[in-house]
Amino acid sequence: FFFKQKTAYEIVSRDWSSDVCSSDLSSAGDYLAARHAQATQDTARAADLYTRTLADDPDNPELLRRTFQLMVGAGRIDDALPIARRINATPPGAALPALALITEDARARRYDDALAKANKLPNDGLVAFLRPLVLAWAEAGRGNKRNAEKALDELSAKAGFELFAAFHVALIDDLLGDRAGAQAAYDAAVAGNKAQFVRITEAAGAFYERIGDGERARQVYRSYERAHPDTLVMKAALARLDAGSLAPRPVSSIDAGLAEGYFDIASLLHQERIDDVALILTQLALRLQPDFNMARLLVADIYETEGHLESAIAAYESIDPRAPIAWSARLRTAVLFAEVDQVAAAVKRLEAMAEERPERSDALVALGDVLRGAERFPDAAAA
Repeated sequence: FFFKQKTAYEIVSRDWSSDVCSSDLSSAGDYLAARHAQATQDTARAADLYTRTLADDPDNPELLRRTFQLMVGAGRIDDALPIARRINATPPGAALPALALITEDARARRYDDALAKANKLPNDGLVAFLRPLVLAWAEAGRGNKRNAEKALDELSAKAGFELFAAFHVALIDDLLGDRAGAQAAYDAAVAGNKAQFVRITEAAGAFYERIGDGERARQVYRSYERAHPDTLVMKAALARLDAGSLAPRPVSSIDAGLAEGYFDIASLLHQERIDDVALILTQLALRLQPDFNMARLLVADIYETEGHLESAIAAYESIDPRAPIAWSARLRTAVLFAEVDQVAAAVKRLEAMAEERPERSDALVALGDVLRGAERFPDAAAA
């Protein structure tokens, strides 16, 4: 059968439990509707429909897996946790549900339990890169720096991941009070940060500020700024440095450290367009650290990539307006307003942003693009 999208959705979403349909058809209708909602990126509705289907087939491993992934992807962690426990109650379990349960152990400071679960994670595929990070932060939670660094040696042995291993050694040593170890690891991370990852730059610069080496911090910030001249993140860092204020510690708890690990891997996956897993990891990061603005930005970017424009707008607008990345989030929100036929709202926001920062051109460029898309050509040319 070939249906137009709307027609198909209406047909499979009908109340199949009417007098003319059996309960089997009701379950089948929910399942078909869920598959269609998932295929059209309607994650929230897909999660609800799979949940209804599970009521009729509660032990179906495929339904459990799909429902779990959609629940977490939508940020509904509390709803996803019982499903994660059901999946992992029967060996061999599954890695992503196990990570959700480890996340809850970390939040509750049950580091022995988190470590026990992490040791059971498979050491292959994607999980081979996550496992050392989870083990390291669970060991850090137990105060065992040596074992944490040993776990990160496993990550460092993987080609291309030496930088992230050094970064997390630095974060753990810094958090656990080993200043010399942290400095050596930060130095290694900065030296290896050829791609100029913003999180490494921020954390290293903040560390150098806190140990009184403001000039070294300035060099790190300037290096990033040269590679990304439009960035406001390092402009804010340099302004703070000039004002004599110290940077806050980017990772100030075990929760924040594990969230950083999830975020780092999620960022790499997003670059490769493996967005279903990237979204799950980022939502778990936000479960651990709700004020993690870079993770909120990544969620918004993933939603936008997948065509969830309303969800992307909501995610962009959840970013702290005081954060340096808020400007970029506001720009993207305005552009998305136009894409969901709210051109007037987009124009109003972009005009206000252009007046707010007259030294920047990006709001005017975006305004011109929005007006051109609306075929308001003289206004676009003026912008």
